[in-house]
Amino acid sequence: MIPRRILWWVPALLALHDAEEALAMPRVLPRLLPALRAYAPHALSPLLAGMTVPIFLSALAVVTLVPFMLALRASRHPKARWAHWSLALVQAVVALNVVSHLVSAAMLRGYTPGLATAISVNLPFSLFFFRRAWRDAWFSRGALCSMVPAALILHGPGLLGLFALAQLVM
Repeated sequence: MIPRRILWWVPALLALHDAEEALAMPRVLPRLLPALRAYAPHALSPLLAGMTVPIFLSALAVVTLVPFMLALRASRHPKARWAHWSLALVQAVVALNVVSHLVSAAMLRGYTPGLATAISVNLPFSLFFFRRAWRDAWFSRGALCSMVPAALILHGPGLLGLFALAQLVM
């Protein structure tokens, strides 16, 4: 289980990162979308064509709030293993997101919203978090390893699905 003194850092640091994205995206999205369309698979064209700042911010709000709900559940019910594992999965997605920010910055040759906190906050905390999780056996080795494919699914198809859902709702 994630120690109580650490589990609240997951949603708090993600919220800091998401705040950077929320503040920068309105200014950057109009310039970012053409570059994304150039690199994205053709099948994603309709999703990217419908992307607006309000849709992005709506999806970002969900991504920010869910980890707080998981941390609340995990702190109130320490034996709720699913809540602890889900919160650790959020941190795995955050770690994967660091890589996506680095790749995006390299491809676009410059800053992308969230890059500063991805490098300065999320990367060091992710390394700390998973080093401690492994060393202190917060989860079984299998449970920790299962976070890799789950994070890939959440950060890829899951995030695209959230954007599509936000477009349907808005």
